Amino acid sequence: SSSSSSSSAAAASVRTPLPGLALAEPRPQPAGGIVEDDGGPTVTVGFESSGDFYWLPMVRLLEAALPGVKIILADPTYDWSAVNLEDLTSSSRHDGRRGDGSRTSDGSHPETVRDLRVVATSDPTVEPDVVVEGPDIFQAGRDEGSRCAWGDKPWVQTTAEPSMFFNAWEWCRHERDPVMRLETGLAHYNQDLVYDAKKTTYVWSPYAMTHAWLMRDHLADRLRAFKDNPPDLRRHMVGWASGNCQDHRAQIFRALQRASNRGWRTGRVDELGRDGAVHALGACEHNVRWSSADEYPPRGTKPWELYKDYRWVLALENSAEPGYVTEKLVNAMASGAVPVYYGDSRAARKVFKRGTFVDVLEIWRLKGHVPGDPEVPGSPPTEADWDVIADYVVTIDRDPDLYAKFFAHSNALNEEPESEVYEDAVKFEIGVDYPNEPFPQIDRPVLEQIGPDAGATREAVWRLRDLFREKIDERDAWELRRANGSKAAKH
Repeated sequence: SSSSSSSSAAAASVRTPLPGLALAEPRPQPAGGIVEDDGGPTVTVGFESSGDFYWLPMVRLLEAALPGVKIILADPTYDWSAVNLEDLTSSSRHDGRRGDGSRTSDGSHPETVRDLRVVATSDPTVEPDVVVEGPDIFQAGRDEGSRCAWGDKPWVQTTAEPSMFFNAWEWCRHERDPVMRLETGLAHYNQDLVYDAKKTTYVWSPYAMTHAWLMRDHLADRLRAFKDNPPDLRRHMVGWASGNCQDHRAQIFRALQRASNRGWRTGRVDELGRDGAVHALGACEHNVRWSSADEYPPRGTKPWELYKDYRWVLALENSAEPGYVTEKLVNAMASGAVPVYYGDSRAARKVFKRGTFVDVLEIWRLKGHVPGDPEVPGSPPTEADWDVIADYVVTIDRDPDLYAKFFAHSNALNEEPESEVYEDAVKFEIGVDYPNEPFPQIDRPVLEQIGPDAGATREAVWRLRDLFREKIDERDAWELRRANGSKAAKH
């Protein structure tokens, strides 16, 4: 359902939208484009399982390890047009540097800044230089005859789901240990039975990071992105769409319905034209049609369309597993609404700024509330626990000034995750609890993400550089030939 134009006009006349909304200016868009084949050196990344999970961290790591070497992404099962590679520019240019002799974060002189060259192909005959492989549950899209065909190649091990969803040891047969292990979570970090830390670098790369890059225009300047649809003036209170039904998701949804009935009263509309409706658009707890023609939202509906009429959106991970932050929080944030997030809040606050979303675990902690059955340590949250969160949401929803505080930062992305301060109760230390800051960060030069204190990302870059040392030699020779050719042409 959608709000009427008359309701929107009346609401706008009653109260100015979020502070600063009218002053927001369009952000300049970065230049970009796919570089044509020019005969230069290349490194080809072949995806044994779906490339949508880890193509971006692989690009950024290779960009740092092999600057100037063209990167080819090869996956016959993936629609590469969906990732807008033409928008992918060198992260070294994000801060305007042009190799002017300024020093990098580790005090050394940077190499000449080179254009990032990335292309993608779905040609199944392309031979990779390095293979990216996920658990076998993600290999279903590949032809049986082409699975596990690259056992002799260097490889990168990846996971993009909680550890409870797959057997972490079911992989293709390989002649060597993986160069690195890219994980969306931290459940396997420092586990000797999972990987050999002397041979494999564990890099924390939450799936949220790649998804945030795809939706960066709706995250990095929310006041501009939602100027025409202010979140605080949207008609309905809570929206949620999920087809993966789990108890904790049903419990918080029902708790919000109860809290809305107490705080809003059924059917009530305030002076801004808003109501307290709590809608489940997907299969789980489904209670409202998408439209007169469709029961459910069409597949591929963007979050800013899916939740355009909602002030709050539920973002509930499959579990609160350490480090596990996925597209759920990104989608909710990109909708313009305020996410109500259940997951590892320590990790989530490395991705998005504190105060831009409702941190369920943090609310319980601040209220001195210990979730779960007190007689069963480690038990899941109860109905009463979710009532605490639901009442918190409804209280803020009824106060426009409190709601507006969630938009104190127009850029929701945490540009300096290493500066995030944690209380003793939620201690989170690099090298102890996690191997590196979440990688890759969206608008931060990659050289700053592999500095002396970067942890695993720096180590991973050096492993790749050692693995493909000949590519750097090829690049230098190719650039010399081009330079000599240019000089000859001038004379």
